[in-house]
Amino acid sequence: MTTALHRTISALLRARRYRGKRLIIGTMLVGFVLLNVEACIQAHAVTHFVTEAPSASDLRTAPLSDKLALLVTGVPVARPTNTQTPMDHYLPYEVHRIALPNAEQLESWYVPHPNPAGIVILFVGYAGAKEGDLTPAAHLYQWGYSSLLVDFRGAGGSSCSDTTLGMREADDVAAAMAYVQHHWPNRPSSCMACRWVGRPSFVRLPSTIFTRRPSLWRSSLIGC
Repeated sequence: MTTALHRTISALLRARRYRGKRLIIGTMLVGFVLLNVEACIQAHAVTHFVTEAPSASDLRTAPLSDKLALLVTGVPVARPTNTQTPMDHYLPYEVHRIALPNAEQLESWYVPHPNPAGIVILFVGYAGAKEGDLTPAAHLYQWGYSSLLVDFRGAGGSSCSDTTLGMREADDVAAAMAYVQHHWPNRPSSCMACRWVGRPSFVRLPSTIFTRRPSLWRSSLIGC
């Protein structure tokens, strides 16, 4: 009788431990799935721009319920737009559209110097439009350079409303460089990715720029 009771208790304890392990493993699996679903939601939100989105200050002062809702829907990012032109910096300019496959295009501003030492192609970083390059374009003009300010696809006057965080953008840089070399073949050209925060800083552009289209790069590429 005592042996049978002991076996029964042992079996119950083993079953309880087994159920506990299953509960822990199940909880971990559910958490892993939910974490990946949340990551996908947020990744989609930051790579697919919307027409209007709350500002950072609005998000900071938003009710807790609204902040929790963003965990489900993702934090929206407004499509970058241009509210200024080179004329606001007293610069002459022309609008150039660079044709791409699938009827897509890049919109750019060409700021011609009357006696240019070369042409510098300007890009901005994530969620930026070419108006962010107006200050460096003005400096380049003073230094004797023409410039081509380009909107990546998904920004400003260019096609699409999304970003690939570097993959497709590498093709955009290559297309802009080829456009400059075709239209102004006898002028030195270089490429800059500009993000001005207080003061300029210089770094290398992503290596995908070189690996995806290495034949185009005859001159230096720098970022600021």
